[in-house]
Order: sequence, then structure tokens, then C-alpha cells
Amino acid sequence: MSVVSETSPTEAPINILIVDDEPKNLTVLESVLTQANYRLVRAESGDAALLALVAEEFALIILDINMPGMSGLELAAIIKDRKKTAQVPIIFLTAYYNEDQHMLTGYGTGAVDYLLKPVNPAILRSKVGVFAELHRKSRETAVAHRILLGEMGERRRAEEKLRVLNEELEQRVVERTEKVESILRSISDGLMVLDANWRFTFFSERAAAMVRRPRVDLIGACVWDVFPHTREGQTSTEFRLAVTTGQPQQFQEYYPAPVDRWFEFHCHPSAEGLAVYFHDITARRQAEDSLRHASRLKDEFLAMLGHELRNPLSAIANAVELLREAGSDPQEAAWPLSMLERQRANLTRIVDDLLDVARITRGQITLQLERVNVGEIIERAVETVLAQVEKKGHELIHSRGLGSDLIVEADATRLEQCVVNLLVNAAKYTAEKGRISVSASREGKYAVIAIRDNGIGIDQTILPHVFELFTQAERSLDRAEGGLGIGLNICRQIVELHGGTITAHSAGPGTGAEFQIRLPVVALSSSPSGSNGPALPDRSAEKRVSRRILVVDDNTDSANALAMLLRLRGHLTRVAHDGLEAIDAAAEFRPDVFLLDLGLPGIDGYEVARRVRAGEFPNAHLIAISGYAQESDQRDALEAGFDAHFAKPVELQTILAAIDERARQGP
Repeated sequence: MSVVSETSPTEAPINILIVDDEPKNLTVLESVLTQANYRLVRAESGDAALLALVAEEFALIILDINMPGMSGLELAAIIKDRKKTAQVPIIFLTAYYNEDQHMLTGYGTGAVDYLLKPVNPAILRSKVGVFAELHRKSRETAVAHRILLGEMGERRRAEEKLRVLNEELEQRVVERTEKVESILRSISDGLMVLDANWRFTFFSERAAAMVRRPRVDLIGACVWDVFPHTREGQTSTEFRLAVTTGQPQQFQEYYPAPVDRWFEFHCHPSAEGLAVYFHDITARRQAEDSLRHASRLKDEFLAMLGHELRNPLSAIANAVELLREAGSDPQEAAWPLSMLERQRANLTRIVDDLLDVARITRGQITLQLERVNVGEIIERAVETVLAQVEKKGHELIHSRGLGSDLIVEADATRLEQCVVNLLVNAAKYTAEKGRISVSASREGKYAVIAIRDNGIGIDQTILPHVFELFTQAERSLDRAEGGLGIGLNICRQIVELHGGTITAHSAGPGTGAEFQIRLPVVALSSSPSGSNGPALPDRSAEKRVSRRILVVDDNTDSANALAMLLRLRGHLTRVAHDGLEAIDAAAEFRPDVFLLDLGLPGIDGYEVARRVRAGEFPNAHLIAISGYAQESDQRDALEAGFDAHFAKPVELQTILAAIDERARQGP
């Protein structure tokens, strides 16, 4: 199929489809019908003709009847059967069918004319011209009809619009407002519009909800009447600045009760006045305030920590100088030695508190729960703090056997730690010769341990926060009370891990304070003096068996000092400073006991323990002494073959007790 005519530059050409299986016949038709306003499309078969009819619209089809495959009559039947092409005129051409019956068949398929070959050119041009003109007129009529329909539709729409405008003029403002409101309904920001007289011409539902006023009361109201506090505030200044300068303004302001919120405003001058959209930033402001508060607490804590660490370090430095001056005089050395012991205890307490906070915060504490006698917990706690209480001349009121009839499910060590912290706190914040009382009772299903003092009390602004990290009462520069402000937080978290509660009560400064621990009771003790909790350690002196002890620590001073102390207690010692050196020293020294640091250079303490157990010393006593003191470190130590694990710093008596216990048990 090919196209031989060209499109007229001034008029759309008329498409004519010529169909004949003989190319020369098509050429003849083209020569006869060539005109500027005709566009002739050739098809050499019925299939090609159908493809052309699918692709384009035609004013006329000139169709040969006798074609191989699909005849012209069959093709005409298909064309007339299609809705799109049924009205296209068909002129049949044939050189064979000239009988009346043949012509009737052709007309029966929908043909409009029937010409015999050879075709008279003048007749063909005349007939084609008639159908072409009819098609042109039809096309022009259709265009005119569409234009007329469009104009009539436009006219009807204009009339309808005019009718609506005339009948509903007063309703337009309301409808427009509702339309805008429907768009803004999903927007989280509030939107309001002010006119030149500072009256609201628009107030979105969201904005009305944010300022907690009925929307119906806001439209038409003056902004200064709705928000009187803004007349002289930042809102007034920024609104006026936006109007006078014509420049957008952005600011934040707090709106008091009943709104009680912080908003961020964006003001945009417009032809109608001032458009303002705003959103609630209260949560953001509170978060910023919390961050500032946390930052301040962090700075205060670091300052406290520096102070708390420098005090014992300064005392230790002075004690070292005194010992240096004392030389070998035991009387001169006694006091600085006692000072060193006190300051070592202070540093140990600080480090233990810090580690406890970190472990509890990360959820790394696992309670060793057992049935515990509350009375024994109180007795051990009192024994621990008695020296500190007596030093300040306090009267400590408690009765022997107090709470011994109450049994709770608890970790004895951790519960004792809480009671000790509360007693130390009471002693710290009570002036000399004060009074501290300890009581224990049962209230319903709970055992209640109460510590009461007549000290400085707690300000009501601080009381709700006393169990938060780093919270302390107002402190003087000398920090006579000391502490890091973390003890009560540790108490609260430990008690809550037990399923209990801890509360603080005070009527205010100068009235003292009371702290209560409540824990679920699991049973009543059948014997007031019975031991349902861990027994107090036996401090009685025993004759010690001399042991061969290998001390392994990469801290030279620590290793040598511990070895010297053990030698003074009658043991044989040797020192190594890394893992491989420890293996070699063990082969030569043949120790009974290994005191191993875990963080060693070369191979660590865990690997040393594994090699010792797998080698020549399967029954040796292995004790880990390390700064790695998490529960996971203790578990890893036991899995590596250690018999015990102690966290640095560890008291010498604790190490000696572990060695002596193993000596009593035998190899």
C-alpha cells in the first residue's frame, strides 16, 4: 500500500482507497483521479484494504471485484458489516461480471455504483467528484455542528453561572470559606487570616482547636480581644512588622492558660490583610528544655565527680608523703596508713556506684533471688554504716531482731546495698548529734523498711526528683555532704527490679526526711532468730597454710604490692606481667594459686586459665582479679576455668579468705 497524492496546504485532503490486485490498474486509477485535494491510498489485496480502513477514515472506496484470496464482494460485505466503515461509499470495478445478476450481487453488498473496465475516465472522475464533495460537505457540517453544540453549551453554562451568581451572591463567601476549609482539613497546621482592622476573616477548624476556642466566636472577632496578652507581646510586634514592611515574619511565642502551649508562627502579608499559619511546638520546646536540663546536670555531675575524685587522690598523695617521711617508724606510719585505707574505700565506693548505674541502665544486672530475712538485712546494713554514723555523733535508733519475722524474695547483697545507701544518706544530710531511726513492719502484703532522720529535709521542688540521676539538694561550695547524686537512683532501680517501690517524704527544709522501701512478703519466719538469709562472714582468725602464689598483672605496682602483702602473710609469691610470661613462670615456680588479671598483653587471662587447666596444673586454684566486672565477665571467667572472680579493687582479706577456704578443702 502506498500514497501518491499530497496534502493540500490550504484544505485537508480527502482520502480515497483504491483496491486492485493488479498494480497497473492502480496506476491507471491514480492517473485518472490525481487532484490536489485527493489523497489516494493503494491496496493490492483485501487484507491490505482492511488494514488501511483500520488506520484511517476514507470518503470513498474504489474496489475491484475479481481478486485472488478475498474477492471484492467479500471485502465489501466485511466493510459494510463494520460500524466504523458501514457508511463509506463503494464503487465496484470489474471486467468480467456484466450481467444483471452480478450487478445485483454487487449492489446487495452495499455498493453505490458499478463500473465496467476499461473505465471511462470522465465518468469515473465525475462520480468520484460527487462522493468527494458529499464527504467534504458532511465534514464541514460535522465541524459546524460541533462548533454550534460547543457554543450552545458555553451559552448554557454562562447562563447557569450568571443565574447562580445572581441568586447566590450572598452565599459565595460562605461557600468559598467551606471549600478552603475542606482543603485545609487534613493539614496539621492552623491557619487564620486577619483584615486591615485586625479582625479574623478566616479561622480554620484546626486553628480553633489549637487555641481552644469555638470557631464561630472567632470569625469577625478582633485578635486583641481573642488574645489580650498579645497586644503588647511578640505576636503584636511581629504581626505589625509583617504588615508595615510587607515581608514575611517567623517567630515563637507561649500562649498561657487555657491554651498553655508554645506555637511557631509564619506571617505572610496578602491583599486581604495578613495570613498566619502556625503549629504547636510545645513538645519540641519541652525536649529542648529537657536537653538543656540534662546538659546542666551532666556539667554539674562532672564537676562533682572531679571534686569527689580529687579529694581522696589529694589525701592519698599526702599520705604517701607522710609515709615517706615516717620511714620505718610504725607509729608515724599508722595514721597515714589508716588514711590510705579510708580513701581507698571512698574511691571504691565511687567506682562501684558508677558501675552500678551503668549496669542497671543497660539492664545488665541479674538478681540472685532467694528467701531473705529482712531483719538480717537491716542488721548487716547497720553494722556497715555504724562507724560513719558514730563519727558524727548521731543516735541510731533500731531494735535487735527488727523485721526478723518478715521474709522476702530478694537478692540479699543488693537489698543490703539499698538500706546502706539510705542510712548513709540520712547520716550525710543530718547535722552532728542528730537522730536516725530504722523500722520494719508489715502492711498488708508488703514488708516496709523505713529510715527516718531529723536532718535538713527536702525542698518540695526537689522532692519529686530525688530518685533521678545526679539530683541533689542545694550544695555549698565546700561540698561537705559529698556524693555524686546517684545513690538514690540506684536504690530505686534495684527495688523496682525486686517488684517493690521506694518513696521519699519530707515536710520541707529543716523537717527531716523519711524513705520507705516496700517489698512483697512471701512468708513469715517461724523463728525470729532463724537464718533465712546469707550468714555474716566469719571474720575469726585461722592459722593459714603457706601457699605458692603466682601474681599476674600488667600493672607492675599493683602486682608487686599484692605479692609483697601475700609474702607478709606467710605465702611464697612470684610475679609475671603478661600472659606468656605467666605460662613460663608457672612451669618453673609450680604455683598452688594463680591470681590472674584478665586484660593481659600477649594472651589474656582467660587463655592463660585455659592453658593452665589443660596443662600441668588441672587442680590449681585460679582466681581472677580484674577491672572487667560485668556479670558476663564473671560468667566468661568461670567458663574459662577460674574458681572465683573478684572486681578491682579487692580487699586483701577477701583474697586471703578465698585462698584459705581452698586450702581447707584440699587439692
